[in-house]
Amino acid sequence: MYKNGRNGVLGDMQAVKQEILGLETTRFRRGFKPISSNQQHLHLTSSSIDHSLSTVNTSKPSSWISIEKPREFAGEYQFGGNGSEIYGKGAWSTVYKATLVISTPPTSSAIIELPTPPPSPVNKVFITNFKPLAIKAAGRRDAKPVLEKEARILTYLTANTQKSSQHVADFLGYDTPNSALVLEAVPLTLSDYTAALAATTRQRTTTTSRSEPVIGTRQWLTFTSNLVAGLKFLKDKGVVHGDIKPQNILLRETTPTSSPSTSCDDDSAPTYTPLFADFSSSHVLTPTTLSTSIEEIGAVTAEYTAPELLLALRPSNPNRAVATFATDVFALGVTLIQVAIGESCYSGAANGMMKNLMMNEGRPMEFARGGEGFMRVRKGGLVDRVVGGAVAKKVEERFEVEDWVKVLEGEV
Repeated sequence: MYKNGRNGVLGDMQAVKQEILGLETTRFRRGFKPISSNQQHLHLTSSSIDHSLSTVNTSKPSSWISIEKPREFAGEYQFGGNGSEIYGKGAWSTVYKATLVISTPPTSSAIIELPTPPPSPVNKVFITNFKPLAIKAAGRRDAKPVLEKEARILTYLTANTQKSSQHVADFLGYDTPNSALVLEAVPLTLSDYTAALAATTRQRTTTTSRSEPVIGTRQWLTFTSNLVAGLKFLKDKGVVHGDIKPQNILLRETTPTSSPSTSCDDDSAPTYTPLFADFSSSHVLTPTTLSTSIEEIGAVTAEYTAPELLLALRPSNPNRAVATFATDVFALGVTLIQVAIGESCYSGAANGMMKNLMMNEGRPMEFARGGEGFMRVRKGGLVDRVVGGAVAKKVEERFEVEDWVKVLEGEV
C-alpha cells in the first residue's frame, strides 16, 4: 500500500475511480485521455499557449521558416547484425545499430532497405575509428511524416553544431529514400544509468548516502545544470520538446576510464554529458506562430506529463492538448526527482489505478516523499530547493526556465 503520512493529499479520488478503470498508465494517445481528480487544474487554453509564444526569443530572426526540408545524409552506412541489432523502440520508430561506411573510390549514397540491408559490397571499407551510428527508422506505416518533421527540427537545432552538440545528439542527416534519421550513437540512457546506480547504492547504504541522490550529489547537480541549460537552449530556439523523460535523455561519455566505478562522485568514474533525444513529439514556436496552428500532442508519457496537459487530454475537455515550455519544465522536474530517488515518484502506488490517480494530482514531489527515498527529497533539502519550483502544480507558480537557471547558479 502507498504510505504518505498525510491526509487529503490524494484528494477526492473515489469520485473518479470508475472513469479511469483500464486506462493505460505508461503512454496515452489522443482518445485514451487520463482524467483529473482536482478541478483546480489549469486548462491548457489559447491564453496559456500564447504565453509560451510570447516568451520565444525574438532577438534574432528565426531560421526555422526557411527550413523546408531536412538536411540530407550524404554518406553510406551498414547495419549491425543484418539489421537485427537495435538500440530501442518507440511509439513511431525503431532505432538500429549501424556503422558509417566509405567507398573506394567514393560513390553516391546507396539506397539501403530497412530493416534488413543487403550485404556490403567488397569495395566498401568500414571506418573502425568512427563513432557508431544510430538509424532511426519508421516502425509503422504512418510514421514517415513524423520522422521527416523530427528531421527538420534537428536540422534547425543542429545548424550550429558547436552549440547544439552540448545539448542534443549529433544529427548527421536524413536518409530520404528510407525515411530514416542518421544520428550519433549514444547507447546509454539516463534511465538505465540511474537504475544501475540505484541498485549499487541500495547495497551499500549509509546514513549519509540515504539523504543524497542515488547517483551522487555532484553528478546529480552536474546533470541538472546541463539539462536545465539544454532546456533553455531549446526554448531560445523556440522548440518545445513534448516528451521529456529519462528514456529520452542520452548520456555521452566524455572521459572514458578503463576501471569502472560504482560511485558517480568517485574521481575515477567516467563523466557524461546528458543530451535530449527523440523530438518526434516536438514543435517549433516563432513570433508569428498562431496558437491554433500548433499541432496537438500525439502521445504522452503520463508519468512525466504536467497536470494541465493531462486535463486537456480528457475526452470531455474541449481545450486543445498542446505541449508548452511550462509542460517541458514540469517533465524535466519529474525526471530529476526520479534520478534523485532512483525510482518512480509514484512507486508507492498499490496498483495501476492508484498510480493514475496520483499522476493526475500533479504533486510528484509529495508522492516521492512517501516512498523509500523520502530523505533524498526532504523539504528544504537540495532536491527540493532545485526542483520544487519546476513541479509546481499551477503553471503561474512554476519555474520559467530562466528562473531555474538562476536557482542553479546559487547551488553549483
